[in-house]
Amino acid sequence: MAIDKSRRFVYPNPLLRLSAFLLDSFIIVTPIAMLWGLLFGYHEMKTSTPSPYLLSIEIIAVWLISSYLISTKAQTPGKKAFGMYVVSIGDFEQISFARASLRFFIWMVCWASLGIGFFIAFFSKSRQTLADRLSGTVVVRDIGEKTEKTRDA
Repeated sequence: MAIDKSRRFVYPNPLLRLSAFLLDSFIIVTPIAMLWGLLFGYHEMKTSTPSPYLLSIEIIAVWLISSYLISTKAQTPGKKAFGMYVVSIGDFEQISFARASLRFFIWMVCWASLGIGFFIAFFSKSRQTLADRLSGTVVVRDIGEKTEKTRDA
């Protein structure tokens, strides 16, 4: 999927990105958790200390799905709902699966560090999180307008 560079993009507010993340959590993570409940039993989901291997399988599933969607469509369902795309910084091209995977694992580290890597988006002109900066990506939002250059053509 190619990004239409003739359209106008802005850097989305971090709170809008949070909204997209919450929607993705509902659309991607919840069905996976429900599937694990069906496959491995409700008692595994209800325990206060879930089995490490089940948690690892769930993280791997979320990683594969998220990285695949970002590398093929440049957006997850939550980002699509808000008109956002994950692209490489500078040329605004679609990113590879490897770069999407790198971004995902840095994102996991950011969560493990109590979200410190996400707060920098509030102070960055391009609204990049630590995961975006280290993976060379940026999240942009399509505001539905054509640029001046394409209107004249």
